[in-house]
Amino acid sequence: MRELWIAGTILIAFGALADLQLPTPSGSKPKAENQQTAEYANNQSADKSKQATSPVIPEPNNQENRNNKNNNDSPSGWWSVASSFIGVAVAAFTLFVMWRQTGIIDKQADLLKGQNDIMVEQSAVMNSTLVETTKAANANSAAVELSRETARQQLRAYLSMVPTSIAHFGSKDFVVIHCEVKNHGQTPASNILCSYEMEIFPYPMNSPRPEPSKRHVYPGGLAPGDSMGTFFIHSELLKDPEVSSVISGTKRFHLWGDINYDDAFGKEQKVGFAISYSSAELAKALDPKEVPKNKLAWRYEVGHNQQKTT
Repeated sequence: MRELWIAGTILIAFGALADLQLPTPSGSKPKAENQQTAEYANNQSADKSKQATSPVIPEPNNQENRNNKNNNDSPSGWWSVASSFIGVAVAAFTLFVMWRQTGIIDKQADLLKGQNDIMVEQSAVMNSTLVETTKAANANSAAVELSRETARQQLRAYLSMVPTSIAHFGSKDFVVIHCEVKNHGQTPASNILCSYEMEIFPYPMNSPRPEPSKRHVYPGGLAPGDSMGTFFIHSELLKDPEVSSVISGTKRFHLWGDINYDDAFGKEQKVGFAISYSSAELAKALDPKEVPKNKLAWRYEVGHNQQKTT
């Protein structure tokens, strides 16, 4: 940019020098002197016509007069020279002003570049801040969701199964086990469904229990702190060898299954239950006089009242 200004100013200066007019050399006659010579010749012709009727008067020294006149007219050439030098000076001053302005423009460009770099750095800082803010917002959202989930876990319904009695074991009737379902939570449970199975297994068990297939549906809800009674009936009559194996202690009579229900937050929950009876408990159960009803002893198996994922 600066180089273009300097080149343009130099061209202006050379143009001014080209128009510079120097004084005319001594061997040539200026245009004004030629005009004066013509006028002098005309005057001489007029003078000659007057000589016939007028007395002779000595001629003045015309050459000296012409030289004096030329000397009087010569300053016009010097004025041209002076104006040309003034043009060169103006061109030089213009060059200086342009050079100064170009320097100012360059400084302003550097300043703008520095401001642009600062803006780029600020933009990077803002992007970094935005990323950190987004992370913090996500962390806050996760914390809020964790708080909500914790509140749900603290407030939701928790159901459990507690056996109360066993009936008809060793008789010619179907075995019935009475239980109680209780809500230990702070909100109601609804849509309660119990799936269960009853069977005699060797003791100890060497294989997992099969999935329960029988169903009990409870259409009502269960308020916090309330309980409801339920019972489970064995689908087959026990044979005498099966009853003897339980009484001898080689086998145990099992009840197991799941309680499915909806909590107050609309989420489905599931809790397992597993109970078994052996010889001593059943022997007492066979004689109601020795053990009052609802005071029987039993054993909880693995998985009893354990929460399950749905």
